Amino acid sequence: MSFELCQLLMNIRWRPSLYLGNPSLKALDHFTTGYSFKEHEIHGAPYASILDIRGFQRYVEGILGIDETTKSVFTIIIENTKDDEAAFYRFFELLDGFCEQNDIPKLSPTPYVNPHLG
Repeated sequence: MSFELCQLLMNIRWRPSLYLGNPSLKALDHFTTGYSFKEHEIHGAPYASILDIRGFQRYVEGILGIDETTKSVFTIIIENTKDDEAAFYRFFELLDGFCEQNDIPKLSPTPYVNPHLG
């Protein structure tokens, strides 16, 4: 996963309504699918989930006690959480745990500057 993508995910985490309309794992899934398609079309990157973070899916399966599956990490989390909004926050909790376990530095959201306020 690129630095730019990590930064984008942190921005979405802290301001989901700006990017998704509301905190929704289903909306994040659709957003990341569009992002992957853009990377493929513009940069010729292989079309795959941008969340093909090495080992993240297996980490989530292990934490949630699920046998290896072909379901997406988004589907796994949604099916094991009470609702879509809770699944959104659970995704980031799991991502934090995965990053901590693998010594991946945590990023802070990019400060938002309103261009109309000079």
